[in-house]
Amino acid sequence: MQQNKRPDGKKIAIVILLLAAVLFLFRLNVTKSFFHGYFTDARPYENVGADSILGTYDLSNGAYSLEFTPGEEHFAGVVLYLENQPESNTGSLTLQVKDAGGTLVSSAEADLAEVKNEHAYKVQMKGKLRKGETYRLEIAAKDCGTVPSLILVDSAFRMEESIGDSLLIGYAYAKPDFSDSERLLITLFVLGGMLIFVSFLDGSDRKETGKQRIPARVKAEGRQPRAIRGNTPSALRRGGILLILMTALAWNYSFNSLDVNNDSFEAFQADSERLVTQAIEAVREGVPNPSGTGLIKLDTLQGTEGSETDYPTDDDWLDGYHRTDPAIRLRASAYTEQYAVPGNFIRFADGETSQILAVVEDENEDWMTVVLDIDSPLDEERLGSLTGASVLDAEGNPAPEKVAEAYGSQYGLQGKVFQHLANVDLDLLRTWCALAAGGVLLLVALLVCKTCGRLMGMIFYAVFLLSPWVVNFANNLYWVEFTWFLPMAAGLFCLWKLDCRRCRILSYVIVVLTVMIKCLCGYEYITTVMLGVIAFPAAEFFTALAKRDRERAGLLFRTIFLLGVSALLGFAAAICIHAPVKSGGSLTEGIRLIIQEDVLRRTYGADLNAFENLPDFEQYALTASAWETLCKYFHFKTEVITGIGGNLFPLLCLIPLVLLVVDARRKVLEVHEAAWYAVFFLTSVSWFVLAKSHSCVHTHMNFVLWYFGFVQSCFYIILRHLIQRLRGQDPNRSDRAS
Repeated sequence: MQQNKRPDGKKIAIVILLLAAVLFLFRLNVTKSFFHGYFTDARPYENVGADSILGTYDLSNGAYSLEFTPGEEHFAGVVLYLENQPESNTGSLTLQVKDAGGTLVSSAEADLAEVKNEHAYKVQMKGKLRKGETYRLEIAAKDCGTVPSLILVDSAFRMEESIGDSLLIGYAYAKPDFSDSERLLITLFVLGGMLIFVSFLDGSDRKETGKQRIPARVKAEGRQPRAIRGNTPSALRRGGILLILMTALAWNYSFNSLDVNNDSFEAFQADSERLVTQAIEAVREGVPNPSGTGLIKLDTLQGTEGSETDYPTDDDWLDGYHRTDPAIRLRASAYTEQYAVPGNFIRFADGETSQILAVVEDENEDWMTVVLDIDSPLDEERLGSLTGASVLDAEGNPAPEKVAEAYGSQYGLQGKVFQHLANVDLDLLRTWCALAAGGVLLLVALLVCKTCGRLMGMIFYAVFLLSPWVVNFANNLYWVEFTWFLPMAAGLFCLWKLDCRRCRILSYVIVVLTVMIKCLCGYEYITTVMLGVIAFPAAEFFTALAKRDRERAGLLFRTIFLLGVSALLGFAAAICIHAPVKSGGSLTEGIRLIIQEDVLRRTYGADLNAFENLPDFEQYALTASAWETLCKYFHFKTEVITGIGGNLFPLLCLIPLVLLVVDARRKVLEVHEAAWYAVFFLTSVSWFVLAKSHSCVHTHMNFVLWYFGFVQSCFYIILRHLIQRLRGQDPNRSDRAS
């Protein structure tokens, strides 16, 4: 009689884990069951003035009933204030919450012996109340020695949740344990783990026995067959591992979890990102954007939104008010140019209005003087600060609070895309950017593994994970860092599939598109990005020359040339798209403006008279030397990667060079290492030198350019030599992929 097979305990354990993961994801994303705390902004009784108290309600007259609408999810209870409540009181308060149909959804009981007179008492309640729906709260006293009273107040102290009711009450809510961004990334982590577990259910972890069948085509071509299925991870397992690796990058890019010393992460490049967030804000608030550009500044009467305006104070002015004349000083902006005009009115913070008689240009182009039909001198104490002023049109109607001013230096493709996603939370948009960066940088690391060896690929991944500069840029909505490395990925793919003509042609097309996309999102670092396309093929070209492999060197030379042409075509296409937008319709005029206002100001040859209004440090950058600028970037202001101080960067550059020289003298030089070091150095410093004026003043961010391969190549050379010495291997042995 055949015996029944015993169930596979390992598979049962995996199925249980998978079911637990599914349940966890259901609670995390569908029911959103994970929340905590009791958070409220109840108005303290002691802050309520006597004039605001309307009276009390004696609970001996029966239960008090009011309608309210929760303002947030996860209702957690209410805050009550009682009067006529002695310390020795007995009895209790009963609270019941019913929905519109009269069904009880939550209840609680409070012991009056614990409630202090006229003091906040927090009543915790359980029950699922939905944000925005109407509920009825009933409060009653039971078995009281002294029946307390509820306190009634005027509208100044009523909570928004209360619907037309005067009760002094607060509403409390629990907060989710995880933000939307955290839930997304945790979900991806769990899905990655589930894919790995599922891969074990098909038996792919067991080695197959017997002779492996070799396909006839493989035999005919004389190639080695692929490893049998059981000896390699399955596609599901590889997918799960890659998903976890990508999400690990995105998590660090979103929360900077691995570097406590990176204190610039939270507000990094917030001013640049504001060009995107204000474009999103314009869509949300219905502010017209006549230019149609993707990047805008929102201007108000007080100046650009998000920036502080310090009104001038000197011998003639006091906080923007003229000391003797009926005039005020306002920021010169697109808003004041459009609305602070003769015939309109200024409404001051105290409500008084005055008509604008004239607008006078100021010696300082950042300001304008507005002459008013008002008695002088102006009394700031009576009129209030100009930060509270607004504009009325000639008929006395309020003018719009904001106007959109185009940022013409860039086309702003990222802003156009994000404007279509204006209803999505900004933090979630940043997480999507972080995920895109994680995916692209993981792709680069994988392609480096394929073309340069596993060690180099692992170093690329580790540096992308731990570099404070890569981390800082990754989730920024303006910089969209993933667009920087897409062209490099295309160049790596071309090198990987070098012998496939179709793949090379596909790579050329991808380079055109990715460089164009990068330029439409911003021209910053474009020399490094474009050289990044050919960096790996160029290093391979020099290696082929050293090995006197003329056929491969010739193929690589043609490929590099076509990759370079493709990058230039992508750049030119972006210019042709951007130029008409910048000039208002003319391609040639737009190109002229781009060269004059954007290119020359960041590189060489700028007309100093044309930029005389720039700040002093930017004026200096126009004439600074390339050498002086380059030297600045050997003095790191942060760690190179987490755990390695910035003061070690010069040594990190020098040690590989010394090792290469020693290997050359011993005639065991690995040519590809020297090629990587040289090519990636030139790739990184190209922007420092060619965009000298930009780099001279942007030392708060341009250090990121070292991570386009140079830092990685330095680590690789040092680690490879160290590993080989520890293993006692021939220093000429390489781990490069064949």
